[in-house]
Amino acid sequence: ASCPASASAASGAALVPTGVIERGVASPVLADTGAASSDPDTKSANEVLADHFDEMSQIYSIKADRFRSLAYAKGARALRNHPVAITFGKQAEAIEGIGKSMASKIDEILETGELKKLAELTQDPDVTAMRELRSVHGIGPVAAGNLIKNRGIRSL
Repeated sequence: ASCPASASAASGAALVPTGVIERGVASPVLADTGAASSDPDTKSANEVLADHFDEMSQIYSIKADRFRSLAYAKGARALRNHPVAITFGKQAEAIEGIGKSMASKIDEILETGELKKLAELTQDPDVTAMRELRSVHGIGPVAAGNLIKNRGIRSL
């Protein structure tokens, strides 16, 4: 069986592992570094993972869980800055800012294309209300929290 990596190595072309996400499904592949995708809707696996972690960070910020928010933001930054595509969670544990818990979430995202915990959190009525209120210019997390808790305002 012929291996594309060995054929390219013989020709001198550089191959790096990359993950390509199309229509929400992760599929790790080997891609030639010189042949970047021109499709603007295609994101690298690391970018998709980072997007999930950014959203988790924002939700935990809304829920006033500062430590989780910062941890997910740090994980997202680390994934975006990592030069090699992450193809499984254990590989990501070597990156500073990614621990066992995030590594298991990476495995879940790569296997299913989504994160169950993120889906649960986005359905939380408090999160939905906070997001809607924070969409108004000048209303930040504290003001939105006060509107919900003190005045019972949950929507625009």
